[in-house]
Amino acid sequence: MTNCSATTEKKSKDKNRLNLQSFFYILVSSWLLTSIVSSLVSHRNDLQILSLDFVRSISPYYYLAGLGAAVLITLAISLISFTSTTKLNLVKLIFLFSSWSFLFYLWQLNSSVEQEQASIALSLGLIIVSLPVLVSTRYYLFEARKSKIFFYLGRFLFIVVILFLFLVLIDGLMLFSPASLYQDTSLIIKIILAVILAVQGALAGAITAHLFPDVSIINRPLKSKKTGSILYVIVAIAGILHILLVGYLMFVRTYTLGTPTYDFGIFVQMFHNMAETGLPTTTLERSYEMNHFAVHISPIYYLLLPIYYLTRSAIVLQLAQIVIVASGVIPLIFITRLLDWPQRRSITFSLLYLTYPALIGSSMYDLHENCFLAPLLLWLLYFVLKKHAAGTFIFTALVLAVKEDAALYIVFIALWMLLSARTSRKHGSIMLLTGLAWFAIALYWLNSRGVGAMDGRYHNLMAWPEYGLFGVVLTSLLHPGYTISEMFTVDKIIYGISVLAPLAFLPLLRRLHIDYILILPWIIMNLLSNYQYQHNINFQYHYGTGVLLIFVAMLTMDDLFKDSPSYYSLSLPRQARLKQSETNEQIIGPFQRLYASKSYQMQCMITGIILITSLYFGASLYVKHYVPLDTVKVRVETAADMKREMDKIPDEASIRATAWLTTYLAQRDKIIDLDYEHLEEAETWQADYIVIDQRYDRRLPQEDRIMTAIAQGYLVMVDLPEKILILQHPDTVN
Repeated sequence: MTNCSATTEKKSKDKNRLNLQSFFYILVSSWLLTSIVSSLVSHRNDLQILSLDFVRSISPYYYLAGLGAAVLITLAISLISFTSTTKLNLVKLIFLFSSWSFLFYLWQLNSSVEQEQASIALSLGLIIVSLPVLVSTRYYLFEARKSKIFFYLGRFLFIVVILFLFLVLIDGLMLFSPASLYQDTSLIIKIILAVILAVQGALAGAITAHLFPDVSIINRPLKSKKTGSILYVIVAIAGILHILLVGYLMFVRTYTLGTPTYDFGIFVQMFHNMAETGLPTTTLERSYEMNHFAVHISPIYYLLLPIYYLTRSAIVLQLAQIVIVASGVIPLIFITRLLDWPQRRSITFSLLYLTYPALIGSSMYDLHENCFLAPLLLWLLYFVLKKHAAGTFIFTALVLAVKEDAALYIVFIALWMLLSARTSRKHGSIMLLTGLAWFAIALYWLNSRGVGAMDGRYHNLMAWPEYGLFGVVLTSLLHPGYTISEMFTVDKIIYGISVLAPLAFLPLLRRLHIDYILILPWIIMNLLSNYQYQHNINFQYHYGTGVLLIFVAMLTMDDLFKDSPSYYSLSLPRQARLKQSETNEQIIGPFQRLYASKSYQMQCMITGIILITSLYFGASLYVKHYVPLDTVKVRVETAADMKREMDKIPDEASIRATAWLTTYLAQRDKIIDLDYEHLEEAETWQADYIVIDQRYDRRLPQEDRIMTAIAQGYLVMVDLPEKILILQHPDTVN
């Protein structure tokens, strides 16, 4: 009786999940089609259709009608006496048709708008955006093969979209000209490089599959003792190398006075005050004493306070970030164990994590709270897949403690959980409400007690600036064509290739699946904003989104090969097969051998692409930031002379200094960056010491400030040409 009730409950849950998925697909389809209709109806000759002015002219009532239509269509489909499979096939076909209609309209929109300088970024961006829909359409043919109507409709749609993408490609090639070639040189080089690396990786994988088809290590379960020890040794060595290599760069950067006020100097002073008073106050951030949580709500920093309290070292903070990021490989391995992956695949994704350029690049611009996102999100996803309530909610809280916008990850992971068969819908509901509530509270705090949310980074999507971030959401809902078009720039396409190529583009090669929800934070955080640093791989905005892309790539890999019959198959040469077919007898001969199956070959090829591309792009980033030892020696000597003079300044003295010296001088109560001393609410006290960096002609912009200080009575305490200048207030002279 118990088993019967459990089966009934499971069927009920599956039915509810299927209905929820169907409504989601219909809702998105209705939204896309409504956006096309509303744009056509609202079109005016005096307004450019891809503009914020046009967005303001769109009536929201169209979308209310679309929402009503989505509800009615969903109800109608649920009432039809079809099987659940037939209903799902119908819903997916509607979704695919709507998606391709929207993409075609998007192409028409961008092609009709006159561009000052033609670029292939539009065509390439549109092709990349179309990849998930193209793969989903191809998979749909397999899913609907038992129904002739859906199968032939799907085949017709697939042929049409292939022709459409061919036209998009031709359109992009026609844009080639001397002017466009000059503009797109970096993009073309990145494309060629990615293709070469992918071909090399695929060939290496295919050769490996044929040379070593009977590798027993492939079939060993990951949980076996022997396999586990090998995996841990390989990953441990790779993790130590990651920490040493990236840590060396950050050590040199900090030790040679190469870290600016923004963003490391402010954090060093913040940790100093946390160690002294327990409060994250700083005068460097806005040139007046303030709580850092008025800018970003990041209580997660208190986890680093003990190690700073013991060492009082800025270098330790830098190295701690590297260790924190590298530790994310631990929950990643646990996820592979949970998925019951074989050893080689687990090692592949562990090495991918440690060489992934998005994570390496994010660590190159000094300490940021975002570094916690990499391990915390992976731990959260591990407990989500395990359906472990305590672990899920603990790491939800920790992720929210990283930063106010970390709620974005929680909300989209929760939406994914509501629709996924892998997770708990109950946990997802709680996470969704928690994430939305925290985000609302955080925004209220920042806008009422702090300096305000940094919504200006999305000014390109603010048709109604007075609404703040809600205005961004409203713009995106009313005119998704305009929003997506904001991704089609050369810089963003180059960034997208840099992030996706090391993953073999797996996150975009998924059949129609709700796992695509986990890609949305990457699109929102890194591609929609015109704030240049958010799509620059050398800055700190890729920890959370990069980890989610890796996770989606893992789910794609798991989905592709979870039903594979074997990694290699027993095969015979053609002559032997013919002979056996004549006699109907199984003859075992010396010519019989193991041949790599297609599944095993494909896995090896994907593995080759991932390892070679990720290693190359990661190494390229490292080389870009690497400083030759001879140069390091010179910089260390120069920095030593500068530190010797700065150490003569009393710890209680107030200072105004140039950007590259504030980190070293930040362990005090009052210090202001000279470049930001004229901010609106800046404190106007006269500093006991003014410290000027004279390296690399950095004194030149400060000449007027130096003359003003001397006119105010400041005395030259130290003047080392090409090194440092220190001016001392006369009241501090003994």
